[in-house]
Amino acid sequence: MTKTSWIVRGVTLGLIALGILLMGVPFPGRGRTVSWAVVWDASASMGEPDGPVSRWARARSAWKKVQSRNQQIPHYLLGLDWEKADDLTLDTVRPIKPGCSGRVLMQALGSNPPDAVLLFSDGKWSDNADGLGVPLFVVGVGSEETAADLAVESIQSPPVAFSGAPATVSARLIARGPVRTASVSLFVGGRRVDGRVVEVSDGAAPVSFQWTPAREGGVSGEIRIDPAAGETRLGNNIRRFVVDVQRDRVRTLYISGRPGAHTNFLRAQLKNDPAVELVSFVVLRDPEDALGYGDRDLSLIPFPTSQELVAQLPTFSAVILEDWTALRFALGTSFMGALEEWVRRGGGVLFVEDPPSPLPLSPWMGESTVSGPERFTLIANDGSHPLLSLGDAKENRWDRMGVLEGSGFFPEKLKPGARILATEPGGRPVLAELSLDRGRSLGLANRTSWRWAMEGGRRGEGPGDYQRFWENVIRWLASSPGAGTVRMDRPTGVLSAGETVLLTVHVPVKGRPSLRLYARALGGSRVSVPIRAGDRPGRYVGSFTPPAPGPYEFSVWVEKSEADHFWGDISSGWDEQIDLRPDPARLADRARTSGGEFVSAADFNRWVWSRWNRQMRKNVSTSSLSTLFLLPGLIALVAEWVWRRRRGLV
Repeated sequence: MTKTSWIVRGVTLGLIALGILLMGVPFPGRGRTVSWAVVWDASASMGEPDGPVSRWARARSAWKKVQSRNQQIPHYLLGLDWEKADDLTLDTVRPIKPGCSGRVLMQALGSNPPDAVLLFSDGKWSDNADGLGVPLFVVGVGSEETAADLAVESIQSPPVAFSGAPATVSARLIARGPVRTASVSLFVGGRRVDGRVVEVSDGAAPVSFQWTPAREGGVSGEIRIDPAAGETRLGNNIRRFVVDVQRDRVRTLYISGRPGAHTNFLRAQLKNDPAVELVSFVVLRDPEDALGYGDRDLSLIPFPTSQELVAQLPTFSAVILEDWTALRFALGTSFMGALEEWVRRGGGVLFVEDPPSPLPLSPWMGESTVSGPERFTLIANDGSHPLLSLGDAKENRWDRMGVLEGSGFFPEKLKPGARILATEPGGRPVLAELSLDRGRSLGLANRTSWRWAMEGGRRGEGPGDYQRFWENVIRWLASSPGAGTVRMDRPTGVLSAGETVLLTVHVPVKGRPSLRLYARALGGSRVSVPIRAGDRPGRYVGSFTPPAPGPYEFSVWVEKSEADHFWGDISSGWDEQIDLRPDPARLADRARTSGGEFVSAADFNRWVWSRWNRQMRKNVSTSSLSTLFLLPGLIALVAEWVWRRRRGLV
């Protein structure tokens, strides 16, 4: 090879080597333009102070330092919905949206997303922007400085109250910054009912109000805190509640022929239940005690005559008879006849006995009993039955109930039409129901249900399961809404406007009745809710999306009669109003996992913006700088080979 050939080949190989080394490096000024979208977190937290200005103003100032009039970049305002915005008018925007959603951001970008997203936010998002599909470059705003702020953190109100009977509403207040006292008021139906000044120097304080509903139906109320000096965050100073006000409490007659733990626990439960108006008579001796006095003379209060009970019976909605016989209490056939007529017209009676006996109207039949265990755990035959439902349908709480103790004797036979609801593990009946025309009868062959309350306390959960069971019994006996064979589950958690509420309806497994499901805003008209078959027989599901916040009534109807209903409060959306501290760590993680970067507003400048643009141009460039060297090198290599061939050097 000649000297010229060596020089040509060296230059050629050098060009090829440079081309290989520069693969992936974009050609300066070449390739398509990088497309950006600028997204502005417009949730209410962006209006919080960030030094002398708001977070929103801080974000706008950071953008103005880098923006170019020649850049045609689309802008979006993001909350629980999104809208396109004009950069020239963003200075006049007030960030008041109830939340900020990553899912909504994905919807806003659509099927033809930009190459990258520039986001201005404080990190108080209701969900993550996972799976965005494009790099997310984030400018974080917000400081940790604590300004004066008062908030109603939580509120507890009874789901059901009664017209003319006092009801209690409680709340927990929290304070941040230089705040020592809070002026708090209760408003019901838009009218101030009560108010007081509460000491909050320790950062939190409870407060309770009592009010007396004057009318039936759904009643909406609020607990409000007056703004503190210098307070700018006012959205969390108010929390709403809604109460289903009913006309009458369940007037219940409870007669017990024997003192003991069962009577003491049940009597206390009924007395403390705001839905129950209790009239009770308890004999203060065991039947085996030999005293020269009749049972009627040994009750806690003077026992009424048979004629008095017959006259008062129509005023009761439920009757509980425990270890009781008409003979012991000198109640003749007139009372028993009146009791049967009262039940058949729609009343509900419960017989509590151990060992059981075939009392008139009870589900048990015959004098004979069968022996079984003296200690056992109750087995619920149908956890969805109104009597046996203890809350979350996904969790069988009956497996957690305490062990019962008894005489070891159980009913051998049931009357025609009676239905077993619960048994001991061997299948012997303990709880059964019997329909009598329009009324209902219930038999419980045990007197140790109080053990359920003790077991809940031992687990640290309290007597909630015991209380729920007896609330179910009273509602079922009184035929209250939700106590029938068709009922609705009450949704748990926060219900928000614009988000779908699932309404689950339980019906008897035998066939589907003519169901109609409705939703109604307070003061509005009923809206029909579509209903479909659920995931198992006897379960149906309706879907409703509340268009606006406020109290809503949900009801299910069978034919032309209401079977169940409840009131729920629909919030304005995700509640970001309690803790509004910025979350830069969350923003940095979202940016990193998407392929972007995070900087604070103080560090965002033209150099950072230029670097991000160069980084994205590298990603979207259609030609590489290696082409400038690799292609000439290959051409030179071929030309050199052709030249040597013609010279006869190959």
